[in-house]
Amino acid sequence: MIRLRLASAPSLLLMLAVAGLLASGPIDAQDRTTIGIRAGTLATDRQADFTQYEAFLAHDLPWRWRLGTDWVLGTRLNASLGVLRSGDEESLIGTIGPGLTLHRAGSPWIFDAGTSLAGLDKDVFRKKDIGGQFQFSSSIALNYRFESVSLGYRFMHLSNGGLSDPNPGLDMHMLELGRHL
Repeated sequence: MIRLRLASAPSLLLMLAVAGLLASGPIDAQDRTTIGIRAGTLATDRQADFTQYEAFLAHDLPWRWRLGTDWVLGTRLNASLGVLRSGDEESLIGTIGPGLTLHRAGSPWIFDAGTSLAGLDKDVFRKKDIGGQFQFSSSIALNYRFESVSLGYRFMHLSNGGLSDPNPGLDMHMLELGRHL
């Protein structure tokens, strides 16, 4: 007998994001929004096996500054919704917050950094208490942009900022795929 497991709501959200990436049409030269997916795992061994999967949206804001003749520093608003998993336990995780981008005119490389407020529906897993349902997420990323798609690496730190005890923090290595709209 074959048993099918119905996908959870976060899994369905990620599948819809992938479908949107594949079905999107050509981009305008003035694209300002990126949608995509990310997946990652712990950067350090903290006596638990955490993975995270999420769909994200990054919208460029109008504030930009030229640094010299070739460099541009930009602002953006980042948001994500996904799943933080340890073993067979899951928590929804959502983030929203500001970010900065830095790129050189004509270069496909984009540096991205940001910090966000994060909310989880569960913060105690069988092997780990991550210290509260309210957290802060900080990240730095390096992306390579093809015409309308970018691939990148992101280092993300999740912590409650010392607002509650314990405050173990999680450091994640994440890979991301984005579609520029």
